[in-house]
Amino acid sequence: NVASNNNVDDAQHFFDDTTKTVQLMHKAYLSYQAKLNQSLNKSANLFIFYMLALTAMILAAVFGYLGFSVLSKKSTHQQLETVAQLNAVFCSVIAGVFVCDGRGIIQKTNPAAIKIFGYQEAKMLGSNFSMLMSESYRQDYDGVFENVSENTCTLCTGKRHEGLGQRNDGSTFPIEFVITESRVNNQGVFIFVVHDITLRKASENAVLEQRRLFVQLIEKQSVATFLIDAEHRITQWNHACEVLTGRSAKEMLGTTEPWRGFYPEARPSLAELVLKKKKNEIKDLYAVSNRSVLAASGWHAEAWIDNLSGKRRYLIIDAVPIFDIDGKITAVVETL
Repeated sequence: NVASNNNVDDAQHFFDDTTKTVQLMHKAYLSYQAKLNQSLNKSANLFIFYMLALTAMILAAVFGYLGFSVLSKKSTHQQLETVAQLNAVFCSVIAGVFVCDGRGIIQKTNPAAIKIFGYQEAKMLGSNFSMLMSESYRQDYDGVFENVSENTCTLCTGKRHEGLGQRNDGSTFPIEFVITESRVNNQGVFIFVVHDITLRKASENAVLEQRRLFVQLIEKQSVATFLIDAEHRITQWNHACEVLTGRSAKEMLGTTEPWRGFYPEARPSLAELVLKKKKNEIKDLYAVSNRSVLAASGWHAEAWIDNLSGKRRYLIIDAVPIFDIDGKITAVVETL
């Protein structure tokens, strides 16, 4: 049945609250993508997650109307037709959506939610949302989902949450969800928008593993090596570099003064000159210098260092830039 005009305000509020929920999910994705792209090339996993966020935005425009009223003053036939169309879209989106009352009891859900958790709709309707969370997560939030309306501070309504979902077969998987509160007929309604973030977590773990491997490769080298980022900060100073210079990683990391490890006064290192593309300065500062024959955009230099850990040493130096997917220099590795 088409709702009466008394429900128009409720429907509008419900629509607005749901829209805000999914916009938060989209904003969170943009933040996540910016961080992830600093460490890993864009991948199919990012695209999948992006599609989830955009699909959820479509859902915001749909779900606020379902089961309530079409806000414009159309004929009854037009309203019914519009609701039918919106319901078809709602059933096709791939974000899991749950509408719960103030006690966390599921009142409505969509096919995507059924697919994500593997439950029949009849088993979810009338059950508490907590049934979809792992036992450990339920313990951490003991009683919160059983009385959502009195625990909105704990739930941080409108903010992202990560947790472990539990499927019908008992298996657990990482999820991200947002809860938005609205009111319909003077009663609290809570909308849960849920994403399966298994692929995203796999990408994050891959980035962490690559980072760990890269750090180990630098640290375990027998050749003195340090790394500076695009802001000239030293991000790695391996053990061989500590032995060669007498400067510990603890005192060098995070600084923008690699010269302290090699010279008595301030002067740019080869890595810094490569970062700034100062070809002429390289030739002025080093008696022997030329472009690397092994690494594109890299430079090779040789020089005497008068007092390096108390000895005069002849160093062979190589500095090679590291580029991101857009061709910008993100770091420079220098070996000595």
